[in-house]
Amino acid sequence: MEVIKVSGNHMDPYLSNNYDLSLEWYPSEDAAISLAYYYKDFTGGYENVEENRDITVSLDGVESTYPGVTHTTRQTSDDSSVIQSIEVTAQKHFSELPYPFDGLGAKVAYNYADSSFVTAEPGSLYVVADANLFGFSPQVASASVYWEGDWATFRVLYKYREQYFQPNNLPFLTRSHRYVQDSSYLDFSANFKVTDYLSLSLKALNLLDEPQIMTRGNDTTVSHYSRSGSTYFLGAKVKF
Repeated sequence: MEVIKVSGNHMDPYLSNNYDLSLEWYPSEDAAISLAYYYKDFTGGYENVEENRDITVSLDGVESTYPGVTHTTRQTSDDSSVIQSIEVTAQKHFSELPYPFDGLGAKVAYNYADSSFVTAEPGSLYVVADANLFGFSPQVASASVYWEGDWATFRVLYKYREQYFQPNNLPFLTRSHRYVQDSSYLDFSANFKVTDYLSLSLKALNLLDEPQIMTRGNDTTVSHYSRSGSTYFLGAKVKF
């Protein structure tokens, strides 16, 4: 058994000021439209620094120390950044329609965000652009159509997410940034009330068979490709 003892990264929590403003309009009891804006300014960022550490290796009960081993570590910087976003949401339940169409409903949502956060490019300085905040997508959207009744509910959900930055896995801190490319997913769910004591559920995820594609350096250099295909789940809930 070998144990290596080293110190961790130097990450401090971010401190932020948050401002939110939202407007909501209800044209009827079954419809709503909302517009929201938020603004967040915070202090903190990432920077990679090199430092020398002593490493202690324990092997078969014997410890050996190697002084001054150079490591690349990540710490919190004093940079200040801003994130601001606008989100629009609209939903409608068509209760005024005759049965069975009175169970129909729909909802759409769109979010656009902008961020000044900078994650410096470690691998190809001045060639590849710096990245933004980890997991930050400028545009996200969703749309769903559903039907709700006394005995069953059905829902189809579409989701879109624009490209976002995902940090490199250790120990590859000095490689160029990688990005998860744009993705669209279509999911379906259904719930059935068989009796007062038994209900069934069905989920079908990723009906569009969307793969996950990661690129590094630019949008055409693929560093990772994975495809799980569509997945299905069937469940039962019994009440005793």
